[in-house]
Amino acid sequence: MDKEYLLHKKNVLVVRLLWFSVGLGVLASILSDSYQEALILSAVGGGISIITTVLVLKKWATMYIQYISAVGMAVLVYFFAITAPNVNSILLIFFTVSITSLYHNYKSIIFSGILGMGLCFFLFTNYRVEVFSGMGSTGFIFLNILFALIITILAFQTRMGEKLQQETEEKERAALSVQENLQKVVDEIKNSINTLTNVGNSLDRNVSESQEISNELTKTFQEVSSGISSQTNSVNDISSSIQEIDSKVMTSNQNSKQVINLAKQTTGLTSEGNEEINHLNIKIKQVSKTIEHVDDLMKGLQEQSKDIGSILLQIGEISNQTNLLALNASIEAARAGEHGKGFAVVANEVRNLAEMTSNSADKVEQMITSMVEKTNQVSSYVAESQVEVNEGFQSTERANEVFSGILQQAKEVENQSSQLTDMLQSLQKDTSVIVNESVSIANVTEQSNAAVQQVLASAEHQNERMDTLATNFSELTAVTKQLEQVMTKK
Repeated sequence: MDKEYLLHKKNVLVVRLLWFSVGLGVLASILSDSYQEALILSAVGGGISIITTVLVLKKWATMYIQYISAVGMAVLVYFFAITAPNVNSILLIFFTVSITSLYHNYKSIIFSGILGMGLCFFLFTNYRVEVFSGMGSTGFIFLNILFALIITILAFQTRMGEKLQQETEEKERAALSVQENLQKVVDEIKNSINTLTNVGNSLDRNVSESQEISNELTKTFQEVSSGISSQTNSVNDISSSIQEIDSKVMTSNQNSKQVINLAKQTTGLTSEGNEEINHLNIKIKQVSKTIEHVDDLMKGLQEQSKDIGSILLQIGEISNQTNLLALNASIEAARAGEHGKGFAVVANEVRNLAEMTSNSADKVEQMITSMVEKTNQVSSYVAESQVEVNEGFQSTERANEVFSGILQQAKEVENQSSQLTDMLQSLQKDTSVIVNESVSIANVTEQSNAAVQQVLASAEHQNERMDTLATNFSELTAVTKQLEQVMTKK
């Protein structure tokens, strides 16, 4: 509470006591039929009371009203003593000091005591008999000593009271400061608790969401790991299949080279056969001119017919082998799938050519057989030799045409076989590249699988840490709620 405000309240109380004292004195004077005394008290006491009241109401000289009131009451006692000098004047002096002691100010008490002692000396000097009943100097000195002692005790008590009051006020201010600081701390703690609660709730939500994400991430990596493992197995299977295809392509390439060699041999044999037919044609022309040498020529013809039979036999075997190789090539092309479609077409053409070659060889063999039979009959049918020679000439012409066709087909087979070989070589290169790439893919897949396993282990460890963090935040939330309840109770 403000010190000036308390002093103002004390001033108001003193003014009221002053008015009460003046009124009580006037009433006592009237009752004792001392109207002159009542009039003096009313004039002097009322004036002093009015002046003091105005100063208090206006709050003028608030700090000095206690001294002004002490002087006023001393003046009032003076006029009371000179009007009706008696022992009551001494009592009024003590009453004045007691009223001044209400301020609990040792200075005002000492000031009021000095005024009282002055009044006592005045009254002892002028009204010794009326006031002190003829008291001697020793008694007066003893009275002053007692009065001074009382004033000293009051002043000392007041001084001690002031110190205690100051200490109390300081302690009160310190307590208020501590209380305010404590309240600020409590408010800060409440704000911190609210902030911590909000942050905890937010972090709890974030931790829950992170935990869900971590669980989903772990499941996803598990699925990815399983998929990569399956992919690794598939890549390994594909690599094995491609290596097997590469081996088969190499085999087909070797077979195609053999087919080319056979086709070249067939071409050579067909060229030789064509040359032989041409030579036979010449011989037949010579036979028509030199019939007398028919026997010799027929013998030579028989020998050549035997050679041609051997050649046709070889052609038949080559055709059969070519057909067999074409069949094998068709089977390998079917196994190769999309990559073997072109190869299948070529193999089919080779097989058709082989069949045609076989058929042509059979026809030629039949012709040669017929020609041999006719040649054997030449000796018996010399007369008909010219006709037979003509027929033989026609047969050789047709055989020449057939051999020309066979030669052309054989060259085409050779060209197709060369193209097939080129295709197989290109396919072999491609399959080699695919094999290498599949091995690289398998290695990369295995490395990816290992990396995913490591990431999966890290994700599982992170998931465990998120579980631990969620548990810690739950404990922190519980502690925060307990602290909030404690602060609410306080």
